[in-house]
Amino acid sequence: MSNCESDWVNSIQIENLPENLRDIAELIGMENMLLILDHFSKQLIYIPGKDQIIKNAKRKFIQNNFTGINHRDLCRKTGYSLSYVYKILKDSHDNR
Repeated sequence: MSNCESDWVNSIQIENLPENLRDIAELIGMENMLLILDHFSKQLIYIPGKDQIIKNAKRKFIQNNFTGINHRDLCRKTGYSLSYVYKILKDSHDNR
């Protein structure tokens, strides 16, 4: 950002932003919101739910940490049922 640009950018007030950007600026701060705008300007961005990220991480954890005999341990660590752990392992084996 140039010095000239920073003069007027610093005058932007959160309450003058559209509601969706106001929510972001209140959460992460105006400076970080402007960085996001610089980087993703005029792009449609989908933000998945946190639960989807956690689900994918647990699936990968099960696949990476399966030893052949630790099904129940993986259930305890992920909070998944034994049948769901088996399904994840079967699906990952089928997709090889």
